[in-house]
Amino acid sequence: MNEDLAKELAEHFDTWRVPGRYEELRAAFAERSAEEMAREFGRAEALLQGLEYTAEDYLGIGASLVLGEARQIAEYARSACERHVQ
Repeated sequence: MNEDLAKELAEHFDTWRVPGRYEELRAAFAERSAEEMAREFGRAEALLQGLEYTAEDYLGIGASLVLGEARQIAEYARSACERHVQ
């Protein structure tokens, strides 16, 4: 994977600021191709969207909002990977 994309994704997901976490994420993303990551994030996005809709009916609006935010993160990551494929 392009090093710039690996850095971008790692920065986006390094929300906990745990020491060493950024490096772990960057290395994990760098081991995969942008095409592979786009597919993986696309599958996660689709799963989270289904869970988001189901959660509102069974768990309430709070769970739906959390899952919706997670879906948006997966969507962002998928789009970033797709941009790097082109």
